[in-house]
Amino acid sequence: MADNSSISIESTDVSFGHSVAIHNNYIAVGAPKQDTSGAIHVYKLNNNEWEDMSKITPDTSMSSNFGHSIDIHDNQIVVGAPLSDNSGSVYIYEISNNGWKKKSFINETESNMFGNSVALNDKYVSIGAPKQDTSGVLYVYLNEYSEYFYLQDVSTIDCGKDFATVVANNKCLYSWGSNISKKLSERNLNTHPGRPSKIKDLSNIVDVKCGDDFTIAKDVNNNLYSWGDNALGQLGNRTHGNAYSNAEKIENIVVNNYTLGAKFALAIVTEGKIISWGIK
Repeated sequence: MADNSSISIESTDVSFGHSVAIHNNYIAVGAPKQDTSGAIHVYKLNNNEWEDMSKITPDTSMSSNFGHSIDIHDNQIVVGAPLSDNSGSVYIYEISNNGWKKKSFINETESNMFGNSVALNDKYVSIGAPKQDTSGVLYVYLNEYSEYFYLQDVSTIDCGKDFATVVANNKCLYSWGSNISKKLSERNLNTHPGRPSKIKDLSNIVDVKCGDDFTIAKDVNNNLYSWGDNALGQLGNRTHGNAYSNAEKIENIVVNNYTLGAKFALAIVTEGKIISWGIK
């Protein structure tokens, strides 16, 4: 192992060494003021000497303070750029035969100083946002299907035949799985996303239920919204045949409670009556 070594670069006033991380035979060093947007330098131990392996810079001019935080684990490096895009962003790189290649880009647009601190292991990357929500927020993302995804605390979850949908505590809706019959809402037909994605056209959702290939969600005012397969009229929009990718409000129905079967729905409306649609 290299003892009492020192590493430096020729550039001045770039804050080289502002952040550092070491794992096995690699050292990563942040220089968040280098080249306007920031940079990191990766060194590899070879014959008891730290050799300059590569310099990594962000691939977007919108990045700022890249390298403010950094961590390295096995063949991946996570880099924080907390001043990027007004909210902050994080980059994840993976080593390949041609050097370090970007694997993921994570950005939380409603955050503040996102990426001020980062940590990485086999399954998770954790990201600090110390100026969000007055007291700060820690995000933890799971590495799944070669992607990192994050969900705030989940309040409700339900599954269909080959997909899942959850309501987070922020009253937003997320779905993933097969998108045949457009049951993931705003996705391309017949894709198979392996990570949750936010359904952007819905908010203030408090409950969600899934049939085989369709979904119905309830908002804070007890209105229902449906999307997905409608071959048997299971969306409750008085039509049948077409699948709908956009969530649409079921008109003239305000419910106390509801449930779904494979191809039908039952609801208790505010008058106390039970109504149904679709085919049992």
